[in-house]
Amino acid sequence: TWSRPYFLGTGSIRKHDPPLSSIPCLHYKKMRENEEREQSNDITPNGEVSPVKLMEKSLELDCQTEEPDSTAADSGTLDEKDPSGGDPAQGALGQVKAKVEVCKDESVDIEDFRHYLEKCFDFEQVTVKKFRTWAERRQFNREMKRKQAESERPILPANQKLITLSVQDAPTKKEFVINPNGKSEVCILHEYMQRVLKVRPVYNFFECENPSEPFGASVIIDGVTYGAGTASSKKLAKNKAARATLEILIPDFVKQTSEEKPKDSEELEYFNH
Repeated sequence: TWSRPYFLGTGSIRKHDPPLSSIPCLHYKKMRENEEREQSNDITPNGEVSPVKLMEKSLELDCQTEEPDSTAADSGTLDEKDPSGGDPAQGALGQVKAKVEVCKDESVDIEDFRHYLEKCFDFEQVTVKKFRTWAERRQFNREMKRKQAESERPILPANQKLITLSVQDAPTKKEFVINPNGKSEVCILHEYMQRVLKVRPVYNFFECENPSEPFGASVIIDGVTYGAGTASSKKLAKNKAARATLEILIPDFVKQTSEEKPKDSEELEYFNH
């Protein structure tokens, strides 16, 4: 986080080198590196202080010893030039010069700052497309919406079988598709009746003398009995009757819905137990 505010002035907000002090973590890291570098330069590999540092310290001491003489000489000249009044004082103040230095080491380059952040955080690169006109932008947005709609559209499996039907008596022949996947014969028959014949089927239940299949059902459409079926329960008999009716109304219903099963071979096989 940038916890320390700084004065930008007339510079650009987007394109400027931020000061190092405004980024506490990076500033602390740089200071530690400088301290370690100075310590490694002060101490030689043998564990002794380097002669370069000794010479620098001796020069600093010499400068400190020479400073009182220069100040005394300056005070003497000022006393000599100030016998009457304030003109020499103003001249002395005018000799003071201010020097402003901008150190590049106190700011961080944008590229270096980005590389540092990439090490600390996980970045996601986002590609932004630029357009010269609004027409190109609208065309691009329409194309992206179309591709997204196509990708989100449900896709049927390759081996899925569909029932395609058309209404012959209508002024305009309309074709529609019925997906039998996960639907019982009763549901398929009701969907067919709603779209094609516009009539509601009626089921007639009866009892049979067969003890294994005591229940039976038949489908009546406009007073005409179409398919019938018997089973051990009324529900199964209803499904069988609906399937028989669909085979009459849709001749290719069996081909379109039945799965290919391997034919049972009539040959007998013997095994030695």
